[in-house]
Amino acid sequence: MVEIRRLRPGDEAIARQVTRIFEPPDPDASGEAHLSALLADKHTHVFVALVGAEPVGTARAHELPRLDGPRPKLLLYTLDVAPSHRRQGIGRALIEAVLALARERRCRNVWVVTNQSNTAAMRLYASTGAERPAGDDVVLVWNLD
Repeated sequence: MVEIRRLRPGDEAIARQVTRIFEPPDPDASGEAHLSALLADKHTHVFVALVGAEPVGTARAHELPRLDGPRPKLLLYTLDVAPSHRRQGIGRALIEAVLALARERRCRNVWVVTNQSNTAAMRLYASTGAERPAGDDVVLVWNLD
């Protein structure tokens, strides 16, 4: 049985587990303060899929206020499912949790960036109702390290 849980302040231990499993360590991380601040940030939303006490998936979304109106957009920044638990509906359940939060927060839309070559992600996003508004979308990155 998979439980989808939104992390909140006090869930730092679970956030540490998620970080160890799904994100490379950041050499600039300074103790636990950054986890507590992230979980307390009202515009950052972290979801975890748990089997028992084991994190098997995660999604992080960032709410982006807009200049042209009161309804924010929500960026689905990351979605990860452990290889051992893929194709079991966990990614879909995490996306559904993010979409439910976006509706609750009255977001105008939810958007995600991926690579066209990531066929599994493209299929998952399409199967949950995501649409590609322009075939020539481009993502550019400034690496500052």
